[in-house]
Amino acid sequence: MMKRLSILSTIVCLAILALSGSAWAQGAVSLPKTGQTISYAAGDDGDLEMGVAWPDTRFTDKVDGTVKDNLTGLVWSKNANLPNGALTWQATLDYVAGMNAGTHPNFGYTDWRLP
Repeated sequence: MMKRLSILSTIVCLAILALSGSAWAQGAVSLPKTGQTISYAAGDDGDLEMGVAWPDTRFTDKVDGTVKDNLTGLVWSKNANLPNGALTWQATLDYVAGMNAGTHPNFGYTDWRLP
């Protein structure tokens, strides 16, 4: 009985891995190149040099108080101190929620989050 259960659990685990592997393959992510060109071991970054090339212009000033990172697609506030002072963790979460709700400056975006 114990051997049969072990084989059954192995089959179930392999089936789950196979199904999840196909789901992961569908959601491919394009990571940027690391810039590593010297290889210290087969299969490392210097050996494979895989990834997406960095854009010629990394950042674009959107002239609305934000900057777009052309490598990641993320938009950042040019002012790193929007609330004009230190905040507690909860006050920071509340401030970001206020940006998304429009009660604090949000530059036309409603999907702000903490880095």
